[in-house]
Amino acid sequence: MPNKAHAMLIEVKELTFMINTQVDKSSFENCSLLLAKRLRLLESIKSNILAQENKDSPILAEFKETLLWLQQQDSPRLKLAEEQRALCLLEIQKQAKNKKAVIAYNSI
Repeated sequence: MPNKAHAMLIEVKELTFMINTQVDKSSFENCSLLLAKRLRLLESIKSNILAQENKDSPILAEFKETLLWLQQQDSPRLKLAEEQRALCLLEIQKQAKNKKAVIAYNSI
């Protein structure tokens, strides 16, 4: 089990690198799939660790370290994603305003 969990933690880190690359490129389309896959892996690892009787196992410590690392990796990307979201919302509002003006103009 520890080897399987360790391999899963490595996969979580690889997915995180892939997610970061997508966010840095402002290519958010694939992020949700990668994030969902990473979340499923983390939940699976958590379930496996909780099922172990030895709660002080090295894999638990590695899991905690990985979670802290994920938090550090995700924090700046989350900020970037939120900034992009705000820009998209502004653009949508501007388009809606323009559409309303065109409709009003055409109705004259």
